[in-house]
Amino acid sequence: MKIFGIGLFIVLLCTVRELCATNASHVPDECCFSFYPKRLPIKSISHLKTTSSSCPVAGVIFFTKKGYKVCAKANESWVKKYVEHFTQQNSEK
Repeated sequence: MKIFGIGLFIVLLCTVRELCATNASHVPDECCFSFYPKRLPIKSISHLKTTSSSCPVAGVIFFTKKGYKVCAKANESWVKKYVEHFTQQNSEK
């Protein structure tokens, strides 16, 4: 019975590994999987980056002046305002 369990585990492991290898070309650079629940002070943000449309949840990665990366949901109103602010700021440069 132990041999059957070990064999089944190995088959499942190989299957998962193969699935991950075939999907590796479609994996985005960065996705957000947990989101900061509060509004960040805009003065603490140095720049931002929107996540790929391939990510499961649309997010924005805020880079703080202290060097932290903070994810927020892209559909929140304050996040949309911040994205607009930084987009305008970059277009003026």
